[in-house]
Amino acid sequence: MIENKKNETLQVAFEDPISKITFYCLKNPLDLPAMRGVHALKAKRFADLKIDVESMRALMGKIKTAINVKQDFVEAMGWWQQIEFRLEMITEEKSLLDLVCLYYYLPNENPAIPSAEHTKAKLKIFEDHPHIKGFFLRIAINMMDNFSMQHDEAVLSYLKETEQLANILNEMIHEPKP
Repeated sequence: MIENKKNETLQVAFEDPISKITFYCLKNPLDLPAMRGVHALKAKRFADLKIDVESMRALMGKIKTAINVKQDFVEAMGWWQQIEFRLEMITEEKSLLDLVCLYYYLPNENPAIPSAEHTKAKLKIFEDHPHIKGFFLRIAINMMDNFSMQHDEAVLSYLKETEQLANILNEMIHEPKP
């Protein structure tokens, strides 16, 4: 049984005393497990497009049908404009929540591996508790606006923390051999 309350690499990110709902996140974002990182990049790509995977597939299917079956290029261009319109939108909520689900964990969730079951549970929490959804949407929007800056800051912080170790290793490498 996983108990994230006892996981020393995690910290409480959100705690609601009324609903007793708690979310955890990594203390150091650079510790994000590879599988979650790959899924996060995919989620970020769709969040950048302001469209979720299912909607993108549906629009692309309509464009293909309009061209291949109906040979109606006007309809195809109409659907294409839907995609362009979404590129101008501020954000798309579902993709942002999918991104949040990768970076924030429930108390019994394995931080190493994304889980469809836990993602579904988190999305249900967001649906049932608008204040929790609002909290995480604000975080997700901030993540999107400052994604590269936060990453650079995290890398610099990590390098600073490991500078002492790097200096010791450097001295060991350059020490005269007896």
